[in-house]
Amino acid sequence: MCGIFGYTDTNSLENNFFQLMSHRGPDAKGTKKTIKWTLGHLRLSIIDLNSSSNQPFEEDGSILVYNGEIYNFLELKNKYLLDHRFKTKSDTEILLALLNKFGLDILDELNGMFAFAFINKNNELFLVRDRFGVKPVYYTLIDQNFYFASEIKPLLALKSNCNLNNETIKSYFENKGTDFEKESGYKDIYSIKPGHYISINEDKISDQIKWYFGLNKNRNYGTSKQLIQECEDILLNAIKIRCRADVPIAITLSGGVDSTLIYTLIKEKFGFSIQPFVFKHPNKKTDESNLAINLARKYGDDPIVVEDPASPLESLKKILWHLELPFSHPSAVSFFSIYKEISKRGYKVVLEGHGSDEQLGGYPYMLQASAIEALQNAKFTDYFVRKKVLFETHHPGFKKITNLEVIRSCLSDLKQIVYGGRVDLNEILHESFDRQILPLTLRAFERLSMSCSIESRMPFMDYNFVEFARKLPSEMRISKLGNKSILRELLKKYGNEEIYLNKRKIGFSSDIPALFSNSDFKNFIFKLVEDFNLENYQFLKSKVYSNIDKKITWDNYFDLWKVASVSYYLNYNKLIKDFLRH
Repeated sequence: MCGIFGYTDTNSLENNFFQLMSHRGPDAKGTKKTIKWTLGHLRLSIIDLNSSSNQPFEEDGSILVYNGEIYNFLELKNKYLLDHRFKTKSDTEILLALLNKFGLDILDELNGMFAFAFINKNNELFLVRDRFGVKPVYYTLIDQNFYFASEIKPLLALKSNCNLNNETIKSYFENKGTDFEKESGYKDIYSIKPGHYISINEDKISDQIKWYFGLNKNRNYGTSKQLIQECEDILLNAIKIRCRADVPIAITLSGGVDSTLIYTLIKEKFGFSIQPFVFKHPNKKTDESNLAINLARKYGDDPIVVEDPASPLESLKKILWHLELPFSHPSAVSFFSIYKEISKRGYKVVLEGHGSDEQLGGYPYMLQASAIEALQNAKFTDYFVRKKVLFETHHPGFKKITNLEVIRSCLSDLKQIVYGGRVDLNEILHESFDRQILPLTLRAFERLSMSCSIESRMPFMDYNFVEFARKLPSEMRISKLGNKSILRELLKKYGNEEIYLNKRKIGFSSDIPALFSNSDFKNFIFKLVEDFNLENYQFLKSKVYSNIDKKITWDNYFDLWKVASVSYYLNYNKLIKDFLRH
């Protein structure tokens, strides 16, 4: 897990890249200059800690700078490289040997998260990103010079002025999506799309080329029992290969289904040594830390409990600096708090449950869509089961749902069936995975974990699991057990009843009212709102001001946070240049 960069500029610019991305690789840094390119690397040592595995890595006339992990590197080594003489035990050397032997044809067999630049023997450079965009890579062209980096900041620093992309802002305000297609969020800075690459040869830059097509594969499913077993087998392998490291491993436990299942399978099947970290806040209505603490103690572990700082403003400023684009929730403060503690305790790798909600209908609006889908197909039993699950997921921080509101909701559903368009749950899940939610979520957790020099590994983002989940029947996603029902069935198998029967949707969250009760935190947010001057969106600023004297609660912070977070990035280019000057 590292940071990479490169450019064709003849000026010596590497110090800017090293300064702005030092958190990504505190263990080693290196550069390699060719006739055309300067390639740079910042290393976070996780597999083969020896300096011989530092990058840029060269072999047989080719060069690699690589960020991420190829989790199945040992299997690929045994399959294709038994006669190869290796100098290291790293996945980096194996990846380069595979690229030299097969070129980009090997990409389909890589199971991992990665972004890399590969210069082959013909001096052609390939800039490649993993299937789902877990690891980032951005690029820009300035005065015929090409630049790329793991983060946006170094590229922004090269520009005299760089504004937010209007389409990104519009998408964020309308549906929170910010990280999709090839737009980075800033004008004239681009992202390699998930499952794509570009090539540069003799100053000719290709269009982005798609290499991953796996989600179109057809699958034949068996019985529910067989599906549950297949799900477990896929997750067991995903977890096993993600526990390959030459450093100790941590796990974040939220008390929810996803992280609980990962931890349960580790303890029940592997017995790996892994340190649980649990987030706790004082609001008993929305704090689920006791569920996670009890689970860890059941398996004989002593969890490390983390709380938000008493003064959260400094954390907020660091979070906004590292995120690079607006994020949908101030609970980033809690993520940052736990990552800081994980790093402080000496851990470099953490397992996490991200990616499940978007695939298995984990959010309330997805439950609502599944209910409408059942109703329009005249599956009335399924409709009432799914509506019941929806109401049971109600966030306790919001106003309590009354019987009258339940009736109104059902009548509204009938009205939608008569007058609205058809609802397709699969389309909604695909949209959340590809555009609306997951890309933003991946960016947030990648940046926040790496800001503390930690590698976040996500078993639910294993491509075998994604391909499996993509074609699941609706009843294996949502049943009377709750949302993500196939995962709840697995927890049921191992007896963690307290968690699999808990249908409330809270997640890994700060206590939002408590954050905004801190005067420094609140005043900083309102100062950002005051400075917000974006044309065509002043109505949002007026809407926020209408609530300025009200107490900030779970159900009225959304617009306030959105306006404030966009406001911060309107001035981001200047903040970066000020950082480099000082």
